[in-house]
Amino acid sequence: MIRHPYHMVTVSPWPIMASIAAFTITTGGVLYMHRYISGGFTLLYGLAFLLFILILWWRDVIREATFEGMHTSVIV
Repeated sequence: MIRHPYHMVTVSPWPIMASIAAFTITTGGVLYMHRYISGGFTLLYGLAFLLFILILWWRDVIREATFEGMHTSVIV
């Protein structure tokens, strides 16, 4: 591995998963506003899914910064 003061971003599944969660939230919101039976459940499922993704995404960011040392004073 080459050592340099720059952080090379690795491939992450979280942006695409967050977009799927956002689509689920939007779909659930529209279904809820049109009074479909599963609209509220879909909306809550999308919100819970997004919260779960954000927790995992920040876990990865914290791991990169603390344990892997990818965020140095030059980067910040």
